[in-house]
Amino acid sequence: MTYKIDIRQYKKLSRGIAVRSALILLAAMTVVGIAFPVYADQYDEKIKDLQNAATTDQQSVDTLQGQANDLNAQISGLQSQIASTQSQIEISEEQHATLTKQIDQAQKELSQQREVLGKNIKAMYLEGKVSTVEMLASSDNFSDYLDKQQYRDTVKDKVTETVKKIATLKKDLSEKRTKVAKLLEDQKKMRDELASKEAQAAGLLAKTNADKDQFQKSIDSKRDEITKLRAEQVAANQRYGGVASYAGSSSYPWANEGYPCSGADPWGMCFRQCVSYTAWKVASTGRNMPYWGGNGNANQWPGNARAAGIKVDSSPKAGDVAIGYWGPYGHAMYVERVLGNGQIYVSQYNYEVQGLYSEMTVSSSGLEFIHF
Repeated sequence: MTYKIDIRQYKKLSRGIAVRSALILLAAMTVVGIAFPVYADQYDEKIKDLQNAATTDQQSVDTLQGQANDLNAQISGLQSQIASTQSQIEISEEQHATLTKQIDQAQKELSQQREVLGKNIKAMYLEGKVSTVEMLASSDNFSDYLDKQQYRDTVKDKVTETVKKIATLKKDLSEKRTKVAKLLEDQKKMRDELASKEAQAAGLLAKTNADKDQFQKSIDSKRDEITKLRAEQVAANQRYGGVASYAGSSSYPWANEGYPCSGADPWGMCFRQCVSYTAWKVASTGRNMPYWGGNGNANQWPGNARAAGIKVDSSPKAGDVAIGYWGPYGHAMYVERVLGNGQIYVSQYNYEVQGLYSEMTVSSSGLEFIHF
């Protein structure tokens, strides 16, 4: 198995992620630095922007994680190949050592047999100087002479044959050792190439993990900011409002839509926001609810109403929309009934920045009431 690391593809991915990150940062700066009309509470708009940015960052993290998984798989495969190659190298080294030992042994035997052959040749040379008559005279009989001659020739032939066999064996062993040496060289080269690829993949993996960590830090930072924004809005609501009860229910038709803003209602308000609920509540009682999309913050409603000729004052009546100015974007509530002693009972959405329906008793002091 061969693993290829496409560096160009990786660099392209990194550049794409960097561009998206820059756009996300620019968008975040725009949200923070420039005031512009929105469909609903800007706390939630900012939260939505942060959530979208965090989602984009998470997509980048997921992409990088996939890249990291691929690199880990490549590294694992390369390590497996390196281990296999190393085992082959060890076998080849053992074969090389064995062949070298066999060659040395063959050389030693060859030297011994050559020495024996030399002695026999020397003996035959010396005996060659003795005449046949002298050899017969030194033998007990003619048969003894023939035995000596035959023995000498047999020893000579045997030694000569042994020398040839050993020489041939040495040659064969040397050729095998040469082949094994070449194989060993190729195996070591392959091992080094695999190790180089492993190092390259490990470098890319380290870079990928570093990029992933940066995006994860960005996600964590955005989540912390979201938590802070929610806490600020809840604190602002509770400072001027009351204790909400979530035991009640509502027929609000977009209760299951995505929060904080998966779309806008017919009046241009984000689903599950306080202004969307009050707009629906007014319209559900048969009264005219103007389209205020684009100018939908709760604290903008009294101005919108006056501009539309709708009465706004500080005297609550059942069916009014109560506007609290706490927090930078305000809060809209629907007056269910007036309790007296400056108290009113209201229904609402998103009081604690969770996109949920609730009811509560609240003081009418400091509130403005829109009489639709």
